[in-house]
Amino acid sequence: MLHPIIGQLERAAGFTLQGDARSKLSKLDASLSGSSASPQDAALFAELLSLPNDGRYPNLYLTPEQRRAKIFEALVSQLAALAGQRPLFRDSPDEPRTDLDGSDFLDCPEARMGGVDGY
Repeated sequence: MLHPIIGQLERAAGFTLQGDARSKLSKLDASLSGSSASPQDAALFAELLSLPNDGRYPNLYLTPEQRRAKIFEALVSQLAALAGQRPLFRDSPDEPRTDLDGSDFLDCPEARMGGVDGY
């Protein structure tokens, strides 16, 4: 369900198959350093990427429903920040839009990012 998003996070961070958890966490930190990601967001992204928390992030005690909602909020926040820097989506009649995660994910950014340039 979230595999395309997980793959994008891994590519953006520069993960390799040979990387261990510690180096992947460092790469994740580096990729998020110029963004608006909070330490809580970074903890959620690390968890989404199946990386252990080595103490650099706060422990989050969330129900599965809360965790899901917070992950989507963190992803939308990242999209909003990126959309403020450059266009993210290309609207072409020749290419159908890809449904990243059903309406759950796509409805959320539209509601939150309606006034952001580049969206």
